[in-house]
Amino acid sequence: MKQRVTRALFDYWNAVRGERPAPDRADVDAGAIRSCLPNTFILAFDPQDGHPFRVAGTSLCDMFGVELTKKPFAELWAADQRPTLSGLLRTVAREQDGIVAGVSGRNAAAQTADLEMILLPLTSSKLDTGRILGALTPVSVPYWLGTLSLETLRLGGLRFTRAPGHNRLASDRRIIVRPGLVLYPASPNSTISTRLTRR
Repeated sequence: MKQRVTRALFDYWNAVRGERPAPDRADVDAGAIRSCLPNTFILAFDPQDGHPFRVAGTSLCDMFGVELTKKPFAELWAADQRPTLSGLLRTVAREQDGIVAGVSGRNAAAQTADLEMILLPLTSSKLDTGRILGALTPVSVPYWLGTLSLETLRLGGLRFTRAPGHNRLASDRRIIVRPGLVLYPASPNSTISTRLTRR
């Protein structure tokens, strides 16, 4: 976790959940993460509607030049990235494990910005209809960001947070598929939490 916002949000989520695999949505206190809020979001785990934003911070909306609340998270991503994104969100929601990912954002002039994203599970009465707490933060702020809006996102490297206790609900294998690609978790003793295999 390279960015201050990413680390702070993870530390808060980890503290609030206590001995549970994940905290409940009602446990999240916006005041306790005030410094993170501009880059923070909450998604509904709703594959059919593209995982709409329930909450979207002001800096996040500014990066895309639009109010994101109620808009589908999936629509921010390049079309070929959406199946992989859907798999990531499903893993976070169902297996109660967080994910940190490098992300590349592109504007209409084909300029790119490097960002860091974290996705963390929040529970509800039904696990598959829960929420996902996240943040998206520029690694460095290019001169054009804020003048030219980001139009599409692409995933880079990623890893599971492997927070203690997450595996109390996890299945033996995670598989996230996109055309020609399968993502497996690495062994628990590995410092790298995933490996990629071409089919």
